[in-house]
Amino acid sequence: MATPAPYIQLKKLEVAYNDYVSGLRGVSLDVNRGEFIFLCGQTGSGKSTIIKVLSCQVKPTKGDAVIDGRSLASVTPEEVPMLRRKIGIVPQDFGLLPNKKVWENVGYAMRAVGRSKHEVRDEVPAILERVNILHRADAYPTELSGGEQQRVAIARALINNPPLLLADEPTGNLDPGHSDEIINILLDLNSQGTTIVVATHDIMQVERANQRVIQLAGGMIDKGDHDEELLQHMHEDPLEFPTES
Repeated sequence: MATPAPYIQLKKLEVAYNDYVSGLRGVSLDVNRGEFIFLCGQTGSGKSTIIKVLSCQVKPTKGDAVIDGRSLASVTPEEVPMLRRKIGIVPQDFGLLPNKKVWENVGYAMRAVGRSKHEVRDEVPAILERVNILHRADAYPTELSGGEQQRVAIARALINNPPLLLADEPTGNLDPGHSDEIINILLDLNSQGTTIVVATHDIMQVERANQRVIQLAGGMIDKGDHDEELLQHMHEDPLEFPTES
């Protein structure tokens, strides 16, 4: 039986923001369907750039990124919205609409992609239940903790039940307890078959989750011992990882 092709393939991927600043410099990476990977590294290492390429926010300068056999280089601007319906995107800032309740935030996102009011009524409760926030369905974002707001952001990313979830620093603004909750939700989604890619400098969660780690440095993959050397370095000098790239 032939080995299935990787679900995500980065092929000598380069992203140059200008003549002097490169986001990625020849990154090659395979991610299998159903994997959970962490992208780790210092500020400017390229981890957020990978998320932006996979979500079609940034076009590669050279090389290619492929998702489920589709080259992102071939995606036209008109096709981007349809492609993103197959990808859940969790941004670092929660991006919730402050004047809408929790269920309305999720429902608004569903309506924006063409779902009916009937579908919103039927599906929103189950989506909120998946991320343990149904009990706060009638609350406004300002009434929620940071962890609760992030759960709503994840719920919004799940409206199309996407096979791929991209999360950029999902615990960056949270305390350790709420960070545990968010990573547990992502691990649970992964156990149900969702492919998860997380850009993070939250080394406590990287250690706890015990998933595949890709270390980035200077826009390239560090070929050293990812797990032990990376974790040791980040413990020794945590201030090297204050903000996202």
